[in-house]
Amino acid sequence: MVTLAPRAAALVRATPLALALLLAAVGAQDAGASPKPAPCYPVGGNATVEVASAANSSATITVDASGGVASATGAQATANANGGMVEIGAVTTGAATSTVAVGNTTGGKGCAPAPSYLPAGQGGDATVIVDSSANSSATINVDASGGQATANAGLHGQATANANGGPVTVGKVTTGAATSTVTVGNTKGGSGFFGGDATVQIASSANSSATITVDSSGGQATASAPYGHATANANGGPVVIGPVTTGAATSTVSVGNTIGGNGGDYGPGGDATVIVDSSANSSATIDVDSSGGQATANAGPYGSATANANGGKVDIGPVATGPATSTVTVGNTKGGKGGDATVVVTSSANSSASIDVDASGGQATATGGQATANANGGPVVIGPVTTGAASSTVTVGDTNGG
Repeated sequence: MVTLAPRAAALVRATPLALALLLAAVGAQDAGASPKPAPCYPVGGNATVEVASAANSSATITVDASGGVASATGAQATANANGGMVEIGAVTTGAATSTVAVGNTTGGKGCAPAPSYLPAGQGGDATVIVDSSANSSATINVDASGGQATANAGLHGQATANANGGPVTVGKVTTGAATSTVTVGNTKGGSGFFGGDATVQIASSANSSATITVDSSGGQATASAPYGHATANANGGPVVIGPVTTGAATSTVSVGNTIGGNGGDYGPGGDATVIVDSSANSSATIDVDSSGGQATANAGPYGSATANANGGKVDIGPVATGPATSTVTVGNTKGGKGGDATVVVTSSANSSASIDVDASGGQATATGGQATANANGGPVVIGPVTTGAASSTVTVGDTNGG
């Protein structure tokens, strides 16, 4: 939400002539004058509407299956600190709909400046604040990275250290439609010697995005066998992400005429302010780290050493984002006599697809009579990617300062 600074004191904005009228009124009363009953309240009442509306059908899945720390020492030493196998089935979120309707909002009238001995009245403010959120997003975070494995074997033993990233499979992910609709009628500050402000503040968010983050990178594997066989594996795990489809995201905001209340002949009119932040998001963001880690195998001149720090295989199925539509309509905005008229609109429609994959090879070091080191990048397959239409439309009527 955007927070407005409090309105400056009305007296500061008054002219010297207006202050003279006030002093004259006080002097007349002190001299024993008999003022007539005031025909209205000196200060008009404020009209305030505050609405927070949230519709949430989102899904959030967080998995930590990372490998820990493993250490083995012996004639036959094997240490495993692999990331665990993670399989997430189909994820489907339903539709989320937030609808807010506010009728006409009018601040009460304060006293006019005539006759001069009456108190100077402040028109009441009219304020409408709406926070509307429709969320049908899916967020999946998986950590299946390898840990740290160390294996030490005797002179003629065999050492094997594994710190591979675990296999990760994320099934079909489908998000429902998200719709946020906010309608505000005419908003008018009350008239008075000092006009009341008319303020409309709206934050509208429609989110049907999908965010998938997977870390299946290899860890650190170290194997030592002076005369035997040393094998160290720190490969990135295979990652498979099924079809990802995001629903439509629609944010619609309509604001009627916003008019600051009129001030008197010597009093400033009220400000008219409209602030709208509208966001429609049906994007898909996929980040995969299946890079190789660090593998070190040491064997003596008569042993054999194998070190593997390959990037894992990554397969991402079809990705399709739904349409994103942000529509903001603001009617005529007019400051009361002498009052400012301000319209600030931020409108965002996002149906983009962002896919980042790191399947690079890590660091493999092998030393021995027979030494083999592999640090290959993994194969990466990304299916069709289709983004929906994104439309942001802003319409603002006449805007006139008083």
